[in-house]
Amino acid sequence: MKRGLVALASALAVTGCLSSVAETAQGTAVDHGRALFDDPRTSSSASNTFTCATCHRSEKTELARLDPGAPLGGVTARKSFWGGQRVDLLESINDCRAFFMDARTPWSRDDEDARAMYAFLAQLPPSNPPSDAVPFTIVMPADLPLGDRQRGTIAYDLACKSCHGTVHDGAGRLATFIPVLPDQVVAGHASLSPAELRLVFVTKVRAGAFRGGGSMPPFSREVLADEDLAGILAFFGLD
Repeated sequence: MKRGLVALASALAVTGCLSSVAETAQGTAVDHGRALFDDPRTSSSASNTFTCATCHRSEKTELARLDPGAPLGGVTARKSFWGGQRVDLLESINDCRAFFMDARTPWSRDDEDARAMYAFLAQLPPSNPPSDAVPFTIVMPADLPLGDRQRGTIAYDLACKSCHGTVHDGAGRLATFIPVLPDQVVAGHASLSPAELRLVFVTKVRAGAFRGGGSMPPFSREVLADEDLAGILAFFGLD
């Protein structure tokens, strides 16, 4: 495996290392990178439960899910990331690791794990059509018109359930620190008016970890339409 990584070094534009994960795959750099993609130990934080696959698809699938992160097929050929806010893939990967996976040390271009991650990403089939930048519009949080409960039920299952589990009891949620929706959020903001409480939910969905702390990724308007988010609020009974 080391010889394979050395041979790839001159071709790779992004690199990285995390020794605690190296044993999860033996063989090629691609095997190693694939294991890293699906392993929460891509961050050394003991509290992290997220993986790259939590937010991103590595390949096109028929899986019914709304992912906050862009699909990654062809990502190594893109000229920018985060909707054009970043022009360096390694910096973008480190952003994800720091903001959402609580990683304290960024990968460098000489680290084995980032080389392996790049090797894995580089061999993914490109998106159709390939894109220099995947649209990623983060809108300023604002209250929304009343939504459709049925639409919100479907949107919750596609966008929220994989992390938060089922409503009211959190069955199947990804980790115990992830709040049960909507109950725990409502209880934690009991002093707010209904309009203020709606804005708490909108802010968390639209801005994620960038406002209000936590580790939730933001859902762009391209991924989750305003009508879907308004429907989720109706599904929660916040209408």
